[in-house]
Amino acid sequence: MKTQNFQFKTSEKEAIVNFNEKEFNFLSNAFPEKIIIQLDGVIFNNVETAYQAAKVTDPMTRKKISRMSPSEAKGFVTHPTTPCWNDTKYKVMFNLLWQKFYGNDDMKQKLLATGDREIVKLNGSGDIYWGVCKIGDDYIGENNIGEILMNIREKLRNLA
Repeated sequence: MKTQNFQFKTSEKEAIVNFNEKEFNFLSNAFPEKIIIQLDGVIFNNVETAYQAAKVTDPMTRKKISRMSPSEAKGFVTHPTTPCWNDTKYKVMFNLLWQKFYGNDDMKQKLLATGDREIVKLNGSGDIYWGVCKIGDDYIGENNIGEILMNIREKLRNLA
């Protein structure tokens, strides 16, 4: 994984950076969906649990994970068994988030209502692949969740 400095396209104040704010908590992968997220026939009620289940290949383990909360699932799956996981995790996340927003008109409208604002997953957990961390005055990370969300928002706009 590469570590890179992150530069806001606009500014931190103009961007959506806190998925815990009530207005933007729907962007969180742990947000309970009003739709069913499917992964190889197993049903999940949020993206995070489905993503964690995608890390393992055993169907029975995936079913077990589907009954967990997002934090339980994240703690349960510590080592991916899915071959070439680092090469496929972005595509898996995109697919799950696409289901979340394309499959539910309410969620779709909320994402579209963010307009052209930059979406940045600012976090304190040290996750610099999916998000961005502030270290001193610097921002480090790839913001892949934010990039996926903005990409999906654009695709949904083009479908309308």
